[in-house]
Amino acid sequence: MLYLPGSSQRMMAKAGSRGADVLVLDLEDGVHPDLKLAAREQIRGAVARFDWRESEVLVRVNGLDTPWGGEDLDVVADFPVQGVVLPKCEDPRGVDDVAGRLGPDARLFLMVETAKGVLEATSLACATKVAGLVFGAADYRESMRAGRLPDEAELSFARAQILHAARAAGVEAFDTPWFEYKDVAGLGRSAHRARQLGFDGKTAIHPSQVPVINRAFSPTPQEVTRARRIIEVMELASADGENVATLDDEMVEALHLKEAYRTLTRSGESPKDGSG
Repeated sequence: MLYLPGSSQRMMAKAGSRGADVLVLDLEDGVHPDLKLAAREQIRGAVARFDWRESEVLVRVNGLDTPWGGEDLDVVADFPVQGVVLPKCEDPRGVDDVAGRLGPDARLFLMVETAKGVLEATSLACATKVAGLVFGAADYRESMRAGRLPDEAELSFARAQILHAARAAGVEAFDTPWFEYKDVAGLGRSAHRARQLGFDGKTAIHPSQVPVINRAFSPTPQEVTRARRIIEVMELASADGENVATLDDEMVEALHLKEAYRTLTRSGESPKDGSG
């Protein structure tokens, strides 16, 4: 999920070639206050003209407590994009109000960026038209008066809370950006950590971060091979009327089969069985 400042036509014009699954055209933090109104029109033109290729396109609006947020929603509601990103979400009732101002097919991605937002994550994830939660660690750290630890341990509770909320509500969860964008090794470790926790993806603030994140969240060849073998042994077991099978001295069952189908789907393969 790559953020792009809505005030930069140059960056938006190249966005479709960056390899990101999701592009977020930003009206909030990425745009200087003096350029907010112009950025709206820049995005309006961009969504009409540019080729985004396979990427989904979202727009991040300003908060409703700012001078621009309300009008952002009114304008963006008419844009042909796949969703709206709301910053600094804390109140599910406010999210429901926003959903009511958008069209019936609107999809909302809520940024959880504060201590209060983290504690309200479960209610936020269940609000109207919510498709995903997006963790924002910069404001979260500030709200917690936290520093930065090498293993990001200060983010552990927030990540767990957001993930549990998203999974319970059946919506997606995206991890926070890695702000030192030239630190490729640090980004790789952070992305791997997020994937192992269960996040669906990670947000990026620079195009150079996209390949690193894609590698971290894509199944490895070993994982794909194992997924195929799980499906194979489970199909043989099913043919014999069994619900479990053995693979490399490990017992595998339905939950492993479900994960195997998910792995193949994420790798770009189409599982033979529609169970995935």
